Amino acid sequence: MSKNSSKTIAAVAMLLCICTILHAQERVNASRTENSVKVEIMNTTAQSTKSSGQLSRESFEEDTFPPAGWKKATNFGGTGWARGNVGMDVPGFSPGSVFDAPPDGGQFVAFTSWLTGDADGSLTTGQQTAQWLITPRIMNVQNGDTLRFYLRYFLEYGDTLDVLISTTDDSTRSFTTKVATLAFSGPGNNEWKQYQFTLTDFVEPGSDIFIAFREHVANTSVEGDALFLDLVEVTSMVTAINERLEGRSHFQLYQNYPNPFNPETTIRYNMPFKGQALLAIYDLTGRRVAQLEAGVKNAGEYVIRWDGRDSAGNSVTSGIYFYRLEVKSSNGAVVVLTKKLALVK
Repeated sequence: MSKNSSKTIAAVAMLLCICTILHAQERVNASRTENSVKVEIMNTTAQSTKSSGQLSRESFEEDTFPPAGWKKATNFGGTGWARGNVGMDVPGFSPGSVFDAPPDGGQFVAFTSWLTGDADGSLTTGQQTAQWLITPRIMNVQNGDTLRFYLRYFLEYGDTLDVLISTTDDSTRSFTTKVATLAFSGPGNNEWKQYQFTLTDFVEPGSDIFIAFREHVANTSVEGDALFLDLVEVTSMVTAINERLEGRSHFQLYQNYPNPFNPETTIRYNMPFKGQALLAIYDLTGRRVAQLEAGVKNAGEYVIRWDGRDSAGNSVTSGIYFYRLEVKSSNGAVVVLTKKLALVK
């Protein structure tokens, strides 16, 4: 064998050795990467299962009112929120005006009225009063956590219900974040409706919060409304995902895009089945600014654009607004979804 042949064989052997070493190193690196990915997935899973802000469904069926951990208050010393018995007459209204059964069955609801809000009981003060019903502390609110409740009312004297949040304590002065003002007027609104609000539209993820339902009696010198509240709960995104996986009907109102916007934004919503839909824009006082859609809609996804104009065609001012989707199905069930948007000029 020649010297050149020997050198060639040695070079090939060296190359094979280097390839073997590199291949082994790649296997080690791949193993490290796989383990790293496993650790990352484990960490992500741990984060996703971190306890999220929740409030168990409250149906006010227990004998104690307010329920354990809840609180009620009035600003002028009236009796405030109380517990109503289905089939009994509503205090302050004509005989035969009774508490209707709540939407998911049961015997009791929470209620408030012009009578419970009249501090001196004489109906002569003529002043506004506020009646508060406050939840227990809700810990560690996360993205997707949703407040849900059902509401019904009698008459339309101009009383309103504010939904408010405190991130500090449950004293009434601490509820500085307004989720919504629900005004009650117009025929056909005195049926049970479900309202839903995504809490992280109003507070930062990780916040501990209290939620307050503040009913305003517009004028205690005249008769007013009676409001009924039931099935109050805060559910996490995990719960919502599980509901979808279980195949339950699911309405969805998506976050508008872009947000903030100028001059135009897009709003999408989903209808799981045919129903009467109303999509409208409201300002911070609860006044309807613009009606974007109204009518019967088939099941499917819909896309609507809002150009920042009110119902009269005038450009609205910069600020925070709410868009609300109200859907009524053929069996009379009503779902209300609300989100916040910002117009910046």
